[in-house]
Amino acid sequence: MAWTRLADLARDIAGDLPPDLVAAWEDPAARTPDLARALLEPLAVRGTVVCSDTAGLSRMASVLPLAVVLKRIAEPRERIHALGTGLGGRAIGTWVADNSEMFYPPEVPLEPLVAGMVRIHDSGPVQIGWCAHVGTFYEVGGGLYGPDADRVETIAEVHTSGGDSLVTPQARAALDPTGFVFHERQAGAFGSVLEVHTDLPGPAHTGSSRFPIPYDPEMQALLHALDEADPTPVLEAIETRYRAVRTVLLAQRGAHVPARSLADTVDGLFRDASFQRIAKAVLAAHTPSWNVSGGLALAAFEDASVGLDAARALRSATRDAGLTVSIGIDRGDTYVFPMPGGRTELAGDPVNRASKLAEDLGHPGDLLVAGRVVPDGIPGAERVRYSISGIGLEGWRLPG
Repeated sequence: MAWTRLADLARDIAGDLPPDLVAAWEDPAARTPDLARALLEPLAVRGTVVCSDTAGLSRMASVLPLAVVLKRIAEPRERIHALGTGLGGRAIGTWVADNSEMFYPPEVPLEPLVAGMVRIHDSGPVQIGWCAHVGTFYEVGGGLYGPDADRVETIAEVHTSGGDSLVTPQARAALDPTGFVFHERQAGAFGSVLEVHTDLPGPAHTGSSRFPIPYDPEMQALLHALDEADPTPVLEAIETRYRAVRTVLLAQRGAHVPARSLADTVDGLFRDASFQRIAKAVLAAHTPSWNVSGGLALAAFEDASVGLDAARALRSATRDAGLTVSIGIDRGDTYVFPMPGGRTELAGDPVNRASKLAEDLGHPGDLLVAGRVVPDGIPGAERVRYSISGIGLEGWRLPG
């Protein structure tokens, strides 16, 4: 990676990174654990983080109207936010897709929090899996970073199924075990975690149910209106206002490897900042509908050929900067949400499929294009077959 712009990238990451330490990090030989710790220390917060992931999103998306899916996956997250803010927690980031993340300062007791999260499983048909972890996190640009953040986020996303309640050993050590039962299990490279069970009732949900939504307030009101006796007019209003056929591009910087050290975290932050600058410039030149955050970029195009041009340009520009991206492209009915600040949020089956192409099926540097984007193929691409939610599909791979 070209490190000559570290000072500029530091301003993109966080305004209070010490400039002398940023300058020191430009020398690869100086990138020691002590320097990484000194860089990140101003951004450190200690407490408990609880992350959740919704089970069965792809299956729901294949059989239900998109608006109904959005409403259903919002319901457990509304309860999580109401529980968490009532206890003194706060949401982290925007809860896109089907995930949630809450931070709780050390003064928030774990016993009512864990009991309340277990009871979330009892309160609706949509199941989640969640994990709680106590540690030190580094807050940058509204998100949490560092080995502890990667641990809890990855366990929740990769190692839970619907109905799972997990705590790490660090969270277990901070929890009064009275009224709780624990069963040890493995979470891959993260080692042991504990399933937690309890019959305790949990506290009332006294906080706000309005979690940080990835769409505008009007859409949120329309989703709540789906509870009316006849939801047909509401569904029609949502479709008219937000639905469009679009080609969707999702790009991921490299393969996500959880940070094992603070040096990994600092390096990843600078690489993400470089990726964001490049992705914003490339996508803005091709479409008004895009959003870039962390190591991910998402964009929508009316014309599939423009989307392919943008993908090639993004891959080339990031490669020139010493970065590797994996890109997935799909096409179909998409909800497009214009948001403040010029960014755009997207939802729909093409987003889910593009994500799986880029994140699950692609190798670093690959460009994977669904067959329905270019049925006649792409010169120089190899035909690939893959499966999403048990459905066999075909597409095209342009290796990196």
